[in-house]
Amino acid sequence: MLFNIEQLMALRLLSETRRQLRVSEVATELRLPLSSTSRLLKTLEAQGLLVRLSRNQGYELRRQADLRGNELDRLRSEACTLLRAAVATHSLTGYIATS
Repeated sequence: MLFNIEQLMALRLLSETRRQLRVSEVATELRLPLSSTSRLLKTLEAQGLLVRLSRNQGYELRRQADLRGNELDRLRSEACTLLRAAVATHSLTGYIATS
């Protein structure tokens, strides 16, 4: 995979901020036109390096998104364990939905 300088600069910016950035924020920081920055980020997303969070929340590095997903899985598992224990301890009826 070959990268141009703008792509490398965008990846560096996202890795340094450690948060999601909107297209306009990346464009301002890199001093690039908005349309060019949008195409650049879409290309990096297509290559699997970025994750687009939602239409207005921007992009973040895939690794950060993966870590957040793992943390949510861990919290979901802990919550289910605690709820099961509470139901058993207090002789309650409970329903835990998992997806």
